[in-house]
Amino acid sequence: AEGKTRGKIYVVNTDRYTVEKELMAHDDSVQTLCSAEHRYVLSGAARTDGKIGIWK
Repeated sequence: AEGKTRGKIYVVNTDRYTVEKELMAHDDSVQTLCSAEHRYVLSGAARTDGKIGIWK
């Protein structure tokens, strides 16, 4: 996964070089990205956004 400005996160298939999903939950740049329990993806944005995104 790769974070971009304006809050987009792209889930990329590295074998096929394709974007599998585009996640959007932030109004600011994504600063933190992690996986929890191999079931969830969590993201945190810069301070003007103040949000945490959770995807299953």
